Amino acid sequence: MAKVKAYYKNSLTGLIASATATGYDVDNLLIFTEGSLWKGSGTGTHYINFDAGTGSTVSADYVGVANHNLSGATFKLQYSAGATTGADLVTNGGFDSATTGWTASASTLASVAGGQSGNCLEVTNSGAASGSAYQDIGSLTVGETYKIVAYFKKGTGASGAIKIGTTTDDDYYGSDLGLTDAGWTAYTYYFTAIETTARITFVNESIVSAETALFDTASMYIISWTDAVSFSPSDNFPFLKEFTTQDKRFWRIQLTSLTVAPFMGLAYWGDRVEWDYPALFDPDAESNKANVNISPTGYLLAINNKYIERTLRLRFRRADDAGTLWLALRAWWEDHGLNLLFIAWEIDNHPNDIYLVYPDPKFSGKFTTANRREVSLIFKGRVAR
Repeated sequence: MAKVKAYYKNSLTGLIASATATGYDVDNLLIFTEGSLWKGSGTGTHYINFDAGTGSTVSADYVGVANHNLSGATFKLQYSAGATTGADLVTNGGFDSATTGWTASASTLASVAGGQSGNCLEVTNSGAASGSAYQDIGSLTVGETYKIVAYFKKGTGASGAIKIGTTTDDDYYGSDLGLTDAGWTAYTYYFTAIETTARITFVNESIVSAETALFDTASMYIISWTDAVSFSPSDNFPFLKEFTTQDKRFWRIQLTSLTVAPFMGLAYWGDRVEWDYPALFDPDAESNKANVNISPTGYLLAINNKYIERTLRLRFRRADDAGTLWLALRAWWEDHGLNLLFIAWEIDNHPNDIYLVYPDPKFSGKFTTANRREVSLIFKGRVAR
């Protein structure tokens, strides 16, 4: 008998898809019902990105996908801590070549001594209004994640700002306003591109003519990714893939080799939970379900919408009241409720023993002896094959 594994934990919110068909929000992947659906547009490479945020990470050791059309495509779940790769995408970010590559707005620009490294950019207001310098960086890949670092130091003006955005929304990806650092201070931004061009803007927030703000050592790199899972489904059945636990800030799904616009009903990753060896366990229990028409005399007239429903009955007879098993079972019940989840065991050796199920509304954990509980769980759904 194998340990039963539950695949349900999921801390993800705010997914970003590189290309979504109208009416199919990517956050549908997190609803945990079979009626939900994300659909991409086109057959090019698709990305679905997640950023846990500054100082935060998400731990995962599996990914589960259901209700998809990815047969023959390549599915990758990837992670990154934010390390970068490739060439710097900013032109003259050190300002050693005068101010080449930067455009002035209500300001004059100069490369002056005293930078964080070598010279720096001095933004001087042309009049009684806030001035700025900006650079548009093109040839980005929609769905890729980029890192920008820039330094600020207070000039004669009261304050400055750094904005990262698009050509039409200069702080769409992030900004720091009201900067008053007396010494050179680094500011870091990560963003997932929604357009092929991004804009870096350095702002002198003073509205006094001839006052200054200083900026230096601006850089922009694409972040590097590592595959947690690389898999080409041979069919459109749901699948689970386990991998060595990773605890990272950035995660994404990459879909390539597509022949049709992709869709997925469920796609999530997190930490699987092992529930130990159940005393009562019948993976083959099933019920025939159908809309049946019976004649007035009791004869069978018709069978409509026939399907087979699987039933998993799990009973744990000696769950310690303060032990790992009881706490894990209780956490599942409180966190997940009646939503869909995957249940499986030994998926490397028994890949067909994967079930997409929902729990019975009743959760039972009665005491049998001092500090011991008998826990009964019933799940209904279908085998994921």
